[in-house]
Amino acid sequence: MNQTPEADSPGDGKISRRDLLRGAIALGAGAALSGCGTGRATQNLKLKTKDSSNLVRRENERPGSRDWMLERTRIDPATKYRCPWIEGYCSRTSARAGEKMSFHVST
Repeated sequence: MNQTPEADSPGDGKISRRDLLRGAIALGAGAALSGCGTGRATQNLKLKTKDSSNLVRRENERPGSRDWMLERTRIDPATKYRCPWIEGYCSRTSARAGEKMSFHVST
């Protein structure tokens, strides 16, 4: 029995290769054009990055101390690594002005 391929009818639920290619091209063009704009977002990002790096630089220029460094660290004889005993730690790694931070100390 010889059967000739029939054209896909609109109601059969199949997508033709031509329609698939059209959709892929449309998606690609949409993705490429979505990056085109006035450049305002890029300018705002540059300003924020510049301000952020300036804040870090200003913080690093401030005087500091080494009081935060652990002083009584020990080497565990069994593992030859630093002993896992905790001398102290903070509940947060950073905080903004007015935020609360807890200190946990074992002596």
